[in-house]
Amino acid sequence: LLYGEQLILVTASFDKTIKLHTVIMAGEEVRLEWKATFSGHPTAVLSVDYSPELASMASSDADGNLMVWDMEGKCVQKVALGSGEGSLVVSIRHVRFSPKGDLLAVTNGNELLFLDPGKAYSPAYRVTSPSGMLIGGLQWEE
Repeated sequence: LLYGEQLILVTASFDKTIKLHTVIMAGEEVRLEWKATFSGHPTAVLSVDYSPELASMASSDADGNLMVWDMEGKCVQKVALGSGEGSLVVSIRHVRFSPKGDLLAVTNGNELLFLDPGKAYSPAYRVTSPSGMLIGGLQWEE
């Protein structure tokens, strides 16, 4: 993530946080310098992605919670996808914004759920893996 003039590495952590690090490259040496920690997830954070316009980030945890953050570390929205009838089962393993930022794809490994950021991250589409294979990651192409 290039944020202003800084190269930033964003990590999801099992300690229930998201960490931002400045990447410092000096010759052949690369080191990380801690920049910020975002806290608020009740369980391990499994995935994090930032919006294409770099205005927000989305993160997911082992209990099926989706949290949307501003770039200063404030949680601006929390969506519980892991509870209730027809919920996305237990954990959300991956989150990924579309290239235009008009959809956020999330998966528990068996299903894909496409959420609409313009409608408070409400579900727009739901797709079950037709082959029964686990979904190991998400990537969009334009």
